[in-house]
Amino acid sequence: MRPFTRVKALNKRDTHLWEEESGFLRFLSKLSKEVERFNETFGFDLKILPSTPETIDYKTDFIKEMGFLIIRDNPIMPERQYCLFSILKERILYGYIGYYKEGNIITLKEIGSITRFHNAEESLWAWIKALIKASCDKI
Repeated sequence: MRPFTRVKALNKRDTHLWEEESGFLRFLSKLSKEVERFNETFGFDLKILPSTPETIDYKTDFIKEMGFLIIRDNPIMPERQYCLFSILKERILYGYIGYYKEGNIITLKEIGSITRFHNAEESLWAWIKALIKASCDKI
């Protein structure tokens, strides 16, 4: 029983090291600043929600792997909130566009992935632009 416990502890340590060495934690820590910069540059009012949703596509499977959730209120369509959210799967961060309503997300489409987190701001901006486009196109 003891060797199993040791292996489990090493895996947890390895994961923690990956999150730091890959730049993933640094990327997430810069998210708020990048969204603020995007808002100032283009005049949008995007908001990062600090809490996780209750469900994604009526399931709770990926809630604990969620990286972030950004909401866009479109004044032309106040009844529908579009969102950009990310899910971390096997060290790859996937971005998705969806609807956000009453704590639940309905996925519309996957928009890409990030595997290299050092200098990933360009990918984040592309994802945010996809969110704006989806909300303007009313998909």
